[in-house]
Amino acid sequence: MSGIFISYRRSDSAGHTGRLFDRLRATFGERRVFIDVCDIDAGSDFARTIERRIGACDVLLAIIGREWLDSRNAGGGRRLEEAGDFVRQEIAAALRRELVVIPVLVEQARMPAAVELPAALRELAGRNAFALRDERWDGDVEQLIGQIRKQIPSRRLLGWRLARWTPRLARLAYATALGLALVFGARLAWQRWWPSGIAEVPDILRLEIGAARSVLERAGLRLGAQDHEYRQGVRADVVIGQDPGAGLVVKRGRTVDVVLASAAGTVPALTGRNREDAAALLQEQGLILGHVSARETSQAPPGQVLAQSPPPGTVPAGRGPYPVDIVIAKAPPGPQQLMAATGPTRESPPAEEQPERAGPSVRVPTVRGLSLEAAKAVIAEAGLTPGVVRRQRVAEGAPGSVLSQSPLAGSEAAQGARIDLTVAQPEEAAALVQVRRVVGMEIGSAKEALEAQGLAASAAIGEAQAGAAPGTVLSQRPAPGSAVKPGTTVALLYAPEAPAAAVPALVGLTLAVAERKILDAGMTLGERVYREVDDRPEGMIIAQEPLPGAAAVRPGAPVALTVARRRPELPPPPPSRGTLTLRLGAAADIDAGRMTASSADDLAYKPAGGGGPYVSGTNLEPVNGAAYAVVGVADASRCRQATYSTQARSAANLVHKQLCLRTNEGRYVAVTVERLASGAAETLVISFSHL
Repeated sequence: MSGIFISYRRSDSAGHTGRLFDRLRATFGERRVFIDVCDIDAGSDFARTIERRIGACDVLLAIIGREWLDSRNAGGGRRLEEAGDFVRQEIAAALRRELVVIPVLVEQARMPAAVELPAALRELAGRNAFALRDERWDGDVEQLIGQIRKQIPSRRLLGWRLARWTPRLARLAYATALGLALVFGARLAWQRWWPSGIAEVPDILRLEIGAARSVLERAGLRLGAQDHEYRQGVRADVVIGQDPGAGLVVKRGRTVDVVLASAAGTVPALTGRNREDAAALLQEQGLILGHVSARETSQAPPGQVLAQSPPPGTVPAGRGPYPVDIVIAKAPPGPQQLMAATGPTRESPPAEEQPERAGPSVRVPTVRGLSLEAAKAVIAEAGLTPGVVRRQRVAEGAPGSVLSQSPLAGSEAAQGARIDLTVAQPEEAAALVQVRRVVGMEIGSAKEALEAQGLAASAAIGEAQAGAAPGTVLSQRPAPGSAVKPGTTVALLYAPEAPAAAVPALVGLTLAVAERKILDAGMTLGERVYREVDDRPEGMIIAQEPLPGAAAVRPGAPVALTVARRRPELPPPPPSRGTLTLRLGAAADIDAGRMTASSADDLAYKPAGGGGPYVSGTNLEPVNGAAYAVVGVADASRCRQATYSTQARSAANLVHKQLCLRTNEGRYVAVTVERLASGAAETLVISFSHL
């Protein structure tokens, strides 16, 4: 069942919220509008109850007054910044569930900006607000009700369709043709698998009850409970409300509850009012003023209503008209009125209000509760005449017994005056429903199963039982198989959810210790992220989510950890200058300042002409894209302007000379051939300096 949740702060807008709450319940029904001060049993977990109620709603109204944003706690802190603030929890839960959230501004309050709200509520600033003005309260509330009616059905249907089609829509990204084929194929499969499983609730508002029943039956649904509500200007038995609303997708065979317009409203209390006010009040409820009799009294001003029939609270049945008889006060006769006079005096009431004086007056006897035949006999015995007999359907009471009489018992009437009666007529007996067994079912599914039978369901949390899964029904009353009237409430007791787990503090622990604490707390290890740091040991926990001391989480919830990792030590930078000794056949990486044998080499010391290691004559050759130039003095300016060559040169001719070397990495280096040594192993000593 779709519902409306009202979130407000008592210190900020309790008065306006109460007025709006009463109006919404009168419009949508008591079971569809929720506020924190109603329907929460003593001893219930407030936060968990609120969370469940929001989960059952489609619309949340956030009532915002002048003090809503800046309400402070005892310590001076802003209450919206507290994680445990119920207003914050209510709105955040609705935003997480993607409900329709409507900010409602009262007392000329302004809509908060996103920067003024905590992170969990900043999305609220993007919702379109609705202002309720005191001077135009009724009109503004009617507009708000219209907006709510638009939101509930459209959102439910849209959510169902999106949830069902999202996986198929994702596959459309691969190819349009393939996506279209999948959509049509899925549609055919859906029609094949669910030929009679679900139905879309039709719009039956403004239809008479017979037509509404036919429309529902054609859609595969049944007419459920019928409530009546008087609405001025609407014909009797016309549907003015339905639940579920039009457009929702439900199981076939489900009942749709309706609210029908009644021909008249509940009989109001008229005692103490004057005749004109009483007539106007009756007209507002679709009733008419019936027989008016007068009673002499000095205890009330003339014209004030002393009694009425039927009594206040009576719900008229049938199509009317519905007269309400009254007795009004009449001033007792003064001394001059006791004298013979001709014609009515100035104080005399109009002719229709005067008791009949055709004969001696008679006190009207009490016939309420008697059978119709017995009542007629008592009336005749008192010298009066039985008048019009009206029938009124009632759920309880003896059939044919008198419910009310007019004139009222104890009043004075002329002998032979007519006494009208209202007699009880029993309602037609409805077919009984056999309560199905829902023990062991999930509480939500159990409620749906009972509602599909035309029954109501109330739920309460019981004690945990071995073998009973959390959230499943433990017992039901009436018992399964009981025959009850449609609309009977079945009380369900269901197993509580598993106790929430307390999040341990893990920062500063090693990974192994943190894992043991997580498992001991009844939770699971979530994502692990490693972050390179300089000031923490390897493997230490430096962050966790959720934080310790946060709101309790469900058992088995994952805990994400951030683990410290030491940054790797970087190799020392290459020397900017140095001396290298090259053996014949060796090479050097001048960029790195070391002897190597790789593609990074810049200079190679080789035998001339490709001979063996002991031939006379050796060359110094640039390799791997390096090049050098012989200059007088190797400095940065000359080396950048020199003409470079990749040709090998005689090492002997380069001794004590300076070279400009351009390495294979593009650096400029000043190189000096220091000496050439001969012997068993010829060597070449060079010095270098990066420019």
